Amino acid sequence: MKRQEEVEELQDKINRVAQHMQQGPSHHKMKDLRKDMEDLQKDLRKAQEDYQKELNKALDDDAKKRRH
Repeated sequence: MKRQEEVEELQDKINRVAQHMQQGPSHHKMKDLRKDMEDLQKDLRKAQEDYQKELNKALDDDAKKRRH
């Protein structure tokens, strides 16, 4: 379940960055925050895909065991 923790951690980071953005930072800081947000969202999508693949594999493996 390491992947699930990774997904949750990335979601927390995204929430923190979003909160900073709502606090009206300077223009320069806002640019950095947007970049951070884009990077985090890419990482989150990748982590979610990997997590989903692991879940699907586990379900497939489980289904195969039941058939035998």
